Amino acid sequence: MLITLAFVILSSAFIVFFAQEIYLFFKKIFSLPGVAFFVPLILASWLVVHYKYWISWFLVWSNYSLHEVINQFTRYFPFAAWSIYVAEILILFLLICLPMWISHALVKSKRRYKPWPYAHVLGVSMWVVAAILLLVYQPLR
Repeated sequence: MLITLAFVILSSAFIVFFAQEIYLFFKKIFSLPGVAFFVPLILASWLVVHYKYWISWFLVWSNYSLHEVINQFTRYFPFAAWSIYVAEILILFLLICLPMWISHALVKSKRRYKPWPYAHVLGVSMWVVAAILLLVYQPLR
């Protein structure tokens, strides 16, 4: 454990000491055509392959949590016939709108005039993942 701690301290000191050179190296690497597209793609693919069990556990857990939230919503509805479908639509609507609402609220609270440009992308990607999770496994109704 002490060797690991010493290695982390030594490598962080090395990175801090040569920060300008490391920055220029990454700037040269990312100036090549296509690298800005392929490096994040390769890194994300490696992370998915390397941590596939954690990712599958997270997807199963989020599927379970999503269905639990939908069941909580259905308990408050006075009608029973279409309550699960209405709750699914409400959850999907909130998942796409909530990041945008939070982003715009933070912009207004900090008195900036330019909102975060990726709030819509985050909302749509969360919606796609939630819609796929709702379609993959549907518990008994």
